[in-house]
Amino acid sequence: MLEQGLLVGEAFSQQMQQVIGQGIYAALFPNGPGRDLLQRMLAISGSREQLHIQLVFSDKVERRSRLVDYPWELAHDQGGFLVQQQVVFSRYIGFVGTTPQLPPVKNINVLLVSSSAGDQEMGLEPLGSQEQKAVLDGLQRAAAEQRIQIRQLTSPTWQELGDYLTENTHEQAPHIIHFDGHGFFGQRCDRCRTIHRELRVERCRGCGESLMGKVPQGYLLFKPREGQTADYISAMELGDLLQSVSLEQGEKYGVRLMVMSACKTGFSLASDTLFNGVAQSLIQHQVPAVLAMQYNVTVDGATAFADRFYRALGNGKPITTAVRLGQQAMGIEGNQWYRPVLYLRWYDNEGGQLFANLPIHTPPEIIPPTHMNLQDLTRNGILNELVSLFNNQDMANLLLDTVDFPVHLRPVFPQSGILLGYWQGICRQIQNGVLPSGNDLQLIVDGAANIYPANLIFQKYSSQKRDHI
Repeated sequence: MLEQGLLVGEAFSQQMQQVIGQGIYAALFPNGPGRDLLQRMLAISGSREQLHIQLVFSDKVERRSRLVDYPWELAHDQGGFLVQQQVVFSRYIGFVGTTPQLPPVKNINVLLVSSSAGDQEMGLEPLGSQEQKAVLDGLQRAAAEQRIQIRQLTSPTWQELGDYLTENTHEQAPHIIHFDGHGFFGQRCDRCRTIHRELRVERCRGCGESLMGKVPQGYLLFKPREGQTADYISAMELGDLLQSVSLEQGEKYGVRLMVMSACKTGFSLASDTLFNGVAQSLIQHQVPAVLAMQYNVTVDGATAFADRFYRALGNGKPITTAVRLGQQAMGIEGNQWYRPVLYLRWYDNEGGQLFANLPIHTPPEIIPPTHMNLQDLTRNGILNELVSLFNNQDMANLLLDTVDFPVHLRPVFPQSGILLGYWQGICRQIQNGVLPSGNDLQLIVDGAANIYPANLIFQKYSSQKRDHI
């Protein structure tokens, strides 16, 4: 698609989007139980509620694999694009990591980083003040009506951004950083900081330094240092900064969401790892959610998206709902709406609630309900225990027999590699209603507790234990 120019300009028409989208739909949902289940869920949800489809990518990839770079959000069945049918997509990279604990906040602090930096040699024209003002206007319209507070850094250096995050802590710390500027994918020489568009470069064209073995990655353009046209800040450098800030302040005050209007910040190319793209690297560095542009995006498209997206977040909507509303604002018949891609650091069937409203009153005598979903299992460490203890086919079948999981729907047990994806798949099927007894994952917790009565995690969260509270 890239080589044929289908992803840029007007050549990628809606008709071509539909052709590619139908191929994507057939790949994701071939004829069989998967497609049948999707159609049943679409019929049940109708126009009343959204259906969240989370795409799970293994963090173990081959260099030839480009799966993460495809526009899966274009999936199109006979009824149209799935996003037109109340479907919203998010992406999850299946690597071992902690689930973020995100308490409610009263006001959402947004830091808008507007970078006008360009590099004409690389074909990146400096962004004018009119383009920066357009995105700011979209944010300000949302802030005027909702609980959003905006601060702006206009064309800062990389040092100035780091200083701001260090000096503004706790209640003043940003929950969201929105970067408005240029993105780039290539290789940078660490010696002279010369950037190269080519993904395979033997020597730096600036200083002659060897670049053999250096992994290409995504960059954001900041105000240039002395003697340079632009300062290319790598995905790794940005991730290290945000992770260190969050570790210093804790998740209560850390960055919860990174939004990048910059082009190609969702790319991850030419590597043995998925984590060389800007979005993917931030996920690896423990940022809970990242919204990036997988391909080029126009200023008008970015502005329309920002306006509707932040209005939805300020109104307490889950981030997946905010993304879908932002896509609608970009125009479903246009060439922009599928370009924002959302990565979540955890599996969340509820759609990523980053900014829940503060509860008015929670009586202490009320015991929390026993209903559990996959997010609960991940957050409480139960999923890790399943992976650790039910690590062969016999033990897995023993647990699945306990909860009456249909044999013909059980996935093939992996012979090698991490079992996280296997148990996540089992839990998702239960949540989708494959068990006659319902979609509550409490069933599998209780089953595991019966098999391992001495396990502290299983016993802590079993319903039998809760009955004694």
